[in-house]
Order: sequence, then C-alpha cells, then structure tokens
Amino acid sequence: MYHSQTLGVWGTATHPELLTEMKTCGATIMDQGSIGGLNGLLLAAVKERDLEGLCLLGEIPIYATQMINPKAAYAILTTLTQMLNVEINLMKLTLWAEDLAPQMDRLYEILPEHVKEAIKSAEQTATVPAHSAPEAEPELVADDALFDEIERFLQQHWQQKSDEENEDENRLS
Repeated sequence: MYHSQTLGVWGTATHPELLTEMKTCGATIMDQGSIGGLNGLLLAAVKERDLEGLCLLGEIPIYATQMINPKAAYAILTTLTQMLNVEINLMKLTLWAEDLAPQMDRLYEILPEHVKEAIKSAEQTATVPAHSAPEAEPELVADDALFDEIERFLQQHWQQKSDEENEDENRLS
C-alpha cells in the first residue's frame, strides 16, 4: 500500500455482533494475527470478563510505520463515528494529512529502488493483502493477578499525574 491511497481500517471484537457492525461500517475483520501491546492486553482483559470491546486499526504503509499518520486516524475515526452514529469534525485531521503529504512523498522517494519494487510486487501478487496481520500468536490468558497488576499500574500512574499537577499548582500560587 502507498501513502497516497485511501487507507483501510481493520478490526476485531469480543462479540460477533460488534464484528457485524464493524464490517457494515467498512472495517475489514481480522481473521488471523494478534494485537500487541496495551491494545491487545486491554482487549484480552475485556474478553476475559465477558464485556463488549473492539479494536480498530488503521492501515499504514510499511515504510511509514514510525511516522505520525493522521490519514490512518481519520480512517479509524470515520469508522468509529459511523458505528456510534455520532458526528465529529475531522477537518483538522484532513488538513494535517495534507500538510504531511510532501514529507510522505519524500520518504517514499528516498527508498532504494529494490524496496519500491518489493512494495509494488507485494501489492500486485499478494493473495493475502500485504498489510494483513501475521500468523496467529498464542492467545493471551489473563488471570486475576494480571488484572490486579494492571489496576495497580493505572492507579500509580494517575496518582503520579495528580501529584505532578498539584506541584505545578503550588508553584504557580
């Protein structure tokens, strides 16, 4: 996929009804792969507690994975606003994506020719889209100890934030 193309949205959910709704709103359902990091951990925790949850992921070109991508954010938010039946103004994201387009063009231009050819070849010959998730990893099993650890971490994080804000207020007064 190239940065100049319309970026798609991939998603998964804890309940089949959410998958149907995501698909209706234009997301491609992930049927393989895994979601890493905190995103995957939170979704696993939600599923373990039999709550409804979903994860929407925006496509990004392989050569721009370390860049901010407002175009991907726009695609995700467009799907999410359709699912929630709400309207939000996405004009700033559109303008930001337009502002970043020349940088993305330059990034693509400096790629070695063999890399550009590999991207082009993958786009043309892939039976599974090049941006598809890798093979499935072992499922994360979340237990009460993991949930307790997450809760402790979040409480410490928010307490630290609160303490820092109080210090800032005290310095200003």
